[in-house]
Formats: sequence, structure tokens, C-alpha cells
Amino acid sequence: GGDHRWGGWGPTGGPRALCPGPAGAGGGGGGGAPPPPPHAVVQSQPLEWDGHHLVLGAVRDEVAVTGEGNMHLTRALVRGDWCSLHWDWVCDRLEPAQVRALQYYTKTQLTAVNDAPATVLA
Repeated sequence: GGDHRWGGWGPTGGPRALCPGPAGAGGGGGGGAPPPPPHAVVQSQPLEWDGHHLVLGAVRDEVAVTGEGNMHLTRALVRGDWCSLHWDWVCDRLEPAQVRALQYYTKTQLTAVNDAPATVLA
């Protein structure tokens, strides 16, 4: 399927920073070198189509852009921060209330989409 990270979120919330920039002590869960700046390794769950329903895919580590030149969409990430992504760009750090809202509205929207008539989803 396609890459639909706009709704992706980590195991219990939104994308989670594992290793921001050069200061991190290794990559995501698998160790290794941190990504070069201005990048961070984050965990996310992309939206996937299982043939019948739109679902959250498996948790995965991915490299996301944190800025380019003078353009940064958020403050610097620290390992463990929750963040929002748009494709491969980190857009913002998320506060706990924002993570809870993302969880709630993602679940609500997936339920609404998956309860739609099959002809709409085909």
C-alpha cells in the first residue's frame, strides 16, 4: 500500500522520537548510529488497508526530517518526545493532551471509515 503517515502514531500515542540528531546514543530500538542532522529516528504506525478495513500498521522506526536550512517546524526533539509527522517531516512536539486527542480522534475516524458501506470502501 501507499505511505499514509499523516495518521501514524506510536505504540501508545503519536510518533515518538527515538534518536534526535547527532546527540542521540544510537538509532531506534535496534541500536546503530544516530541519523545525521537535521533528522531524527521516530516510531510510527502507518495507516494500511488490509483488504477490508483501514487499520494501523505495525510499529516501525523511520528517519524523519526535523528541519532544513533555517526552516524548522518544531523545537528540537528529545528522546521520548511525542511528535506529529507529515510524510517524512516532524511538524510539532505533542503535549500529553494532544497525544490523547490524537489517539481518540484516530480511533473515532477509523471506526467511522470502517463502518461505512462496503461500496464506499471498495
